[in-house]
Amino acid sequence: EVSFKESILKNTSINIKSFEIADRFKEKYTYTIEGKEQVATYSIIPSSTNKSELQIMKINATIKMDPTIYASKKIKTPAEFLERYAILRYRYQGEYKSIKLTKINVDFNVDEYAYLEIPKDVEKANKIELLFLIRGKKYTINLK
Repeated sequence: EVSFKESILKNTSINIKSFEIADRFKEKYTYTIEGKEQVATYSIIPSSTNKSELQIMKINATIKMDPTIYASKKIKTPAEFLERYAILRYRYQGEYKSIKLTKINVDFNVDEYAYLEIPKDVEKANKIELLFLIRGKKYTINLK
């Protein structure tokens, strides 16, 4: 768990439990129609136009937003937090690259999973980290 206590985010923290990378994720979810529970499968794919160059990073995470800060009114999910504050930095073929994360909107598991569009070369990277730069303070989470 990373705490942002030393920044303007005050008592906000994020806990990254795991991550996976794939071309698509098929997720099962349940819903109710006329009192009967139904199970369906939803395919999550990159939403940008250059889909052939993108993959999805699925991050299992939880956030605790400090209720006294303005951002807590806007940011409710790990995906929203990562899209707003994180940069993905990775080393591929000896070269470091950094990208701003783009979330993929889904309507289920939003409190514990973030689905993010990433370049295909991230999967082959030998080092992957999330960087948070919050008003001059730097926080790093090493994923790989």
